[in-house]
Amino acid sequence: MYSGNNCLHANTTDLMTWQNYVFIAINVVLTIFICSGNFLTIIAVWRTPVLRTVPNMYVTSLAVADFIAGAVILLQVPIFIPSVKHIVSDIKYLCLFRHVTFFVSVSMSVVSMVAIAFDRTIYISCPLRYMQLATTKRTWMVIVCMWIFSLLIGTMPFYYNNWKPCMNCSIFRVLKMEYQVYIQTSLFAFFCILTACCYGNILRIARRQQRQILEQTTRSRQSHKPQLAQDLKLVKLFGLVFGVFFICYLPAIISVAGGHLGIYVPQMVTNITVPILVLNSGMNFVVYAVKNKDFRRAFVKMTCTKRSKINPVDPTIITVLSKSDESSR
Repeated sequence: MYSGNNCLHANTTDLMTWQNYVFIAINVVLTIFICSGNFLTIIAVWRTPVLRTVPNMYVTSLAVADFIAGAVILLQVPIFIPSVKHIVSDIKYLCLFRHVTFFVSVSMSVVSMVAIAFDRTIYISCPLRYMQLATTKRTWMVIVCMWIFSLLIGTMPFYYNNWKPCMNCSIFRVLKMEYQVYIQTSLFAFFCILTACCYGNILRIARRQQRQILEQTTRSRQSHKPQLAQDLKLVKLFGLVFGVFFICYLPAIISVAGGHLGIYVPQMVTNITVPILVLNSGMNFVVYAVKNKDFRRAFVKMTCTKRSKINPVDPTIITVLSKSDESSR
């Protein structure tokens, strides 16, 4: 008969190493960086009227998912503390909760990237109908469906897992290979291809519009080139966000898929690829702060407190006021 104390007693002889302290420090720093950046993004959209647009609704939803991912990284800290690690592993739903919350936020990040790409594709291809199609109500409905989908996919390990008493709460042991390879990896590949196709179509449409604008400007003095350049800047911004997302996620996806397919993946590789993956959740804030002037102004306005200078009262004003008061009497 299983006893959690026996499992714990058998595994408490491990000692903390310098690598453990390094990875704990990395996870804590990542949590502070990711949560603070995404919190500022959410507050910036909420408090700045110019940022309350349909595309930024998806950005805010993505920031919420990234904020959760940053908070969840703290749940990775116990695996670097031997005495606590085995307590977490021996409690089934505590072990699974660490993976479930991570996959919910990851799934939402992937789906948000696709939604942003689709939104920009509609905006570029059908600019006249965009305001009719991308209403606030419809966007809220899409975001709710995205969260429902992410919850359904991310919570699957709760009822489809390999967890057993005294088992190490490792991603390769606790989670099913079918879930990791056939569901998560396949969805990641499919959504990345879909997003890349959207941005490829956007570039094709943008080049065609550029040629049309050049032809029109040769016939008339009116030019719409500044508006097109502004639209392309926004598309490039979201394309950069997707590029950073893809680079950060790819090493973790390869290591997880390889580990489940029988390729030996050292624990050190997993300890490195997971922080790189989670780092993407904080990079969106950096991209917006550097590339988007509206976000940059909102961030500066929130973080830089200006001291209001109170000018001293002019004595002549006091004299005039006192004289007017006496005359009124």
